[in-house]
Amino acid sequence: MLQIFSKNYPSVHSRNSIAMPQYSSNRHTLFLLTVLALYLIAYFSHPALPGNNPAYPLGWWGWFDQGEYLKAAKAIGSHDFSSKNYFYPPLYPLLGAAFATVNPMHAFTVLNAACFIIFAHCFVTTAKRYVGWKWAATIFILTYGFSKHSVQIWTEPWTSSLVSAIFAFLLGQVDQRTGENFKVSRTQLALWGALGGATFLTRPADAVVISPLFCYVLWRLWRSRWYQEAPPPVTLIIQKTAALLAPGLLGVALFAGFNLFVHGSIGGRYFSMAETNGFHAVDLLEKTVSLLFDGGTLYNAPTESILFRAKWLALFVPAAIFGFMRGNASTRLILALIATQWLIYSSFADLLPTGVWSYHNIHYFKWIFPYAGLLIAVWIKATPLGVAQRAGARYWWISLTIGTLLLATQLKLDETAKNEVEATLLQDAHGQFLRIRSSTPHTIDKMSVPQLSGDFQAIYFSTNAKVDAGGKELKFVRDYRFLPSEKGVDLVFIRPVRTDVINIHAGDMKLAPTSATPHWFTYRFTMGMPAWLR
Repeated sequence: MLQIFSKNYPSVHSRNSIAMPQYSSNRHTLFLLTVLALYLIAYFSHPALPGNNPAYPLGWWGWFDQGEYLKAAKAIGSHDFSSKNYFYPPLYPLLGAAFATVNPMHAFTVLNAACFIIFAHCFVTTAKRYVGWKWAATIFILTYGFSKHSVQIWTEPWTSSLVSAIFAFLLGQVDQRTGENFKVSRTQLALWGALGGATFLTRPADAVVISPLFCYVLWRLWRSRWYQEAPPPVTLIIQKTAALLAPGLLGVALFAGFNLFVHGSIGGRYFSMAETNGFHAVDLLEKTVSLLFDGGTLYNAPTESILFRAKWLALFVPAAIFGFMRGNASTRLILALIATQWLIYSSFADLLPTGVWSYHNIHYFKWIFPYAGLLIAVWIKATPLGVAQRAGARYWWISLTIGTLLLATQLKLDETAKNEVEATLLQDAHGQFLRIRSSTPHTIDKMSVPQLSGDFQAIYFSTNAKVDAGGKELKFVRDYRFLPSEKGVDLVFIRPVRTDVINIHAGDMKLAPTSATPHWFTYRFTMGMPAWLR
């Protein structure tokens, strides 16, 4: 994948002159059967598989997302297009509709298994060009074998399974054509565009994630006009551009048309929910540190950061830096997709460290695992130790240095309004509430509220609690979350607020007077012993 591999493996630039290494179809079939076996073992041993737990027989159909998928699949099978039956985009439920009619308890089993196998095949077919077939298969198995969650998230009904298979296929197709001659037919381009449209019909945000790939394809199509000795005619390039874009736009039109037909609006219930939950791109740095490295400082979840549960991904940080500096088009394209997805998803207000593993939100990023493993293998192979003559050694050391500094990044809380904060229990038309006031306005990212208590469900899912800052009512999820803490309850603001008064109606939580004083905090970035290693 990187230029340094060109001495050992045929590059895409020389594919016509150097034969590609062949691999046995038998061992590839055995590999795919192994992948299927891993899937089936994870599936039937999953504690949330419907019927596996007598105390909760619905299993994952009792979860919100999965319940909505099944409800939509059943409605499609019975030709019922009532708005109440459709929350998420329609393609994933449509593909599961036939199975939902026959065996609703396992409606998406075959679809998810097929997606996992297709994803495995496409990844290994791509990765073997750079690290060989054995290492490609090994990387796939190892990166999904690091924890029970990594394969289980493929067995659970998630729309990300279908999108991941599409990503792997498209990345493999483009990787085959990253040489000077970007040969692709209009039929192939139409298929790529259709898969882009299918992505929008499955997970609209992921259509944005895959957009760098389509931008690269368009650039290569038009670049041939100026950089080839015998450039293709403009009319052919226009035809190919249309072949790529038209099916993708058709997917967008089908999405809008379905929503208009079912919900009476282009965005439907899905976009209404996304808008309500909030999107805060300005929090990218804080969310990156919290989600990857330090889930404890702000969100009271020290064991829930991504690297705490998947420490091997720490190597991906320098590997990604090295890939951007020394990689070829394929490497940078993979990294562009990863970066785009991270930018989008980490900006969602409802993606917090508290839900990454416990509520399986790691499924958003499951397609990244083997590609991260591949780039790590490339980075390790590029190590200058013992091979100092290798070109690019300085870039390796730069990536290691920057990566090490990033991995040590964490958050620290500084108390603000010391000795100024006081709490008072008051009464209004909605009942008793807590007023927390300071003598002057302060910026607040997090606050302790010792007057509140309750069980996890009442605290974390405090939908009927009310919070206002300086008279402005804040919205649950979009603006704030309550979190259990050792001393009671903490209130975290998704975006910092600046005020001198906070009013809290407890909802299902308990509110009681106490001599303990609330504390207000702001965060700052610092460096030290990595939080994910503690």
